[in-house]
Order: sequence, then C-alpha cells, then structure tokens
Amino acid sequence: MDMIDLMPPGLYEAVITGVGETVEHRELVQGSYLFSLETRTLDDIRKLGGNSPDDDRAFATVARVSEITQGLYSTFMRPVVRAAVTQTSAQLMRRSHPNRLRFGIFADDNPLMPPVAEWAETVRENRRPVSPNNPFLAFERMMSDTIASGLEMWGKARDAATEAFFFNTYGSPFLQALVGLGADNVSVSRRIGRDVAREAAGKEAAVRLEQQIDQGGLLEAAVRALIYVRLPEGKVDERGFAALKQISAELPAARRVGFARFKEIVGQQYLILMMDTERGIEALPKLLPDDRKQCQEALALVRRVLASRGALPEEGRRRLERIEAIFAGPPPEIGRDKAA
Repeated sequence: MDMIDLMPPGLYEAVITGVGETVEHRELVQGSYLFSLETRTLDDIRKLGGNSPDDDRAFATVARVSEITQGLYSTFMRPVVRAAVTQTSAQLMRRSHPNRLRFGIFADDNPLMPPVAEWAETVRENRRPVSPNNPFLAFERMMSDTIASGLEMWGKARDAATEAFFFNTYGSPFLQALVGLGADNVSVSRRIGRDVAREAAGKEAAVRLEQQIDQGGLLEAAVRALIYVRLPEGKVDERGFAALKQISAELPAARRVGFARFKEIVGQQYLILMMDTERGIEALPKLLPDDRKQCQEALALVRRVLASRGALPEEGRRRLERIEAIFAGPPPEIGRDKAA
C-alpha cells in the first residue's frame, strides 16, 4: 500500500506474477509473488471494449432511478428519520452493522475472547509439522481444493445472476419509459460540466512547477534522475521500492526524510518531468551541490535502485549515461589553471 501511495497521479494496472528462477534480486521480493504497477492510458481501457447502446441505456436508467429515490427520500423520509433517530441509537446501529459486528465479536474488547488468545499461544508453542505422508494432510489439501473450487463456482454463478438481474430490471422498456428514457432521440450520455475552479487550480499548479524546476537539493536531483531513467518503461515493481527503504534505513537519522515528504518530492519531480522533460534535466546541475563526493554518493544510490530490477533497456542506459555525466560535473579547466 505504501508503494501505491508513493506513485504519482496517473492510471496504473497492478500486475502480480509468480517469482521464478529468472527473477533478479529475489531477496527484494516479499513472498512468492512480484507486485508491479504498469502505466496505462484511456486507450488501453477502450481496447477492452465499450458498452453497447442498450448497456448505456440500462446504466442511465439506474442513474434516473437513483435520482428519483434520492429525491423521494430527501423530501419525505429524511425528516422522519432525523426526528426518530438519536445519537445513541445511531451509534448502536453502526456497532451492530454486519461488517463491523463480524470483526467486533472476535476483538479483544469481547470478554469471551481472552481465553482464545491463551489457547492460541498454547497451540503455537506445541505446534509440530506432520510427515508428508500423513493421511490427514492429504485430506486437508483435498478439502482445501474442494472449498476453493466451490467458492470459485459460487462466485461465477453469483456474478452471472447479478448481471442477469441488473439487465432484466434496468433494461426493461417499461421502467425506462417510466423514468423518461423511452422517448425517441433521448440521449443517455451525460456531458461533464466545465470545472472552472479545477482549471484555475491546474494553472496555479503549472506556475508553481515552473518556479520549482530549478529549485531543490541533492535529494530532489536524485529522485528526478531516477524517474527520468525509468520513465520510458512505464513500469515499477516492489524491488525498487524495497531498495529505497533499505537505503533510507542505512542513512544517518539527520539525513532521512519522512514518507510524507518523500512522497511529495516524488510527485513534484514527476510532474516537472511531465511538464518539460528536457528543461527538468537541463536544470539538474543547479540542484547539485559543489561537493563532488556528495554527488558521487547520490549517483551510487541512484545506480543501486536502478539495478534492483536488473539490466536497463537501451533507452534506460542512454539516459543513465546522461545522468552520470551531469552528476560528474564539468571537467576541470586544466589549461586555465596552468595559465594562472
């Protein structure tokens, strides 16, 4: 979840794959599956297929029915509910909600649960693995496979029944005519209104990014370099994030930044590169300190994070060479020194 929270704004697809022998830096992967996020666009969603006109009309019917029921509730039921419900009864209803109750009854607040914790500890201390040829182990696996198959079949049947109920109900010509969608040439699409406040906020954000493009320090420069090298791939995975956490843990406490601040830096540098990639990279020397040793240390950390996913593609190597030249700084002016 922290990795997802760290990602800049955008559309991503979560890809979970099994960890095989070919996966590099296996020690950076938690568990048996590799979690990665791949950038997507609206065209990728469109390739999955769009709704038919009948589907759009059914969804428009849902929206109309929702508006009608909301209006009826606001006009007739809300005043009655507000008059009848007290703060105490509302709190009782929240506590007795099934989604809360099924966890609450097994929580430590339940006076019947402390013995269960003691039993669990006793079982944990005396647990012993059984032999592979134990018949109960085979029976357990058989029952597990049976339950998993049954749940999968139940899920597919439930989804099919829900879909059939939806289209049989909201695809009904009678209901569609009742909510005003049965007339000829009625448009079911909704036009998104112009959000002037959002447009103004976007322009203000662009102005701030213009001002911040050559501002910052070594951390901002390293983050911008990382994003620049990996940007063409449009993919990140948990190995890079694990490498970042390792590096953060190794740094002295005085040089660490909190997760919230680091997330802010990542988002800011990503937007700068999206706004103007070339200007963002050309401005990197202004962010670097004069101390060449600090720059080399930062470059080593950049290389370490980049290496967590294995070899870079050709474009990534070309970009890394450019970053290395920037972090190395301009060559010393030997001729001028001799003349002096």
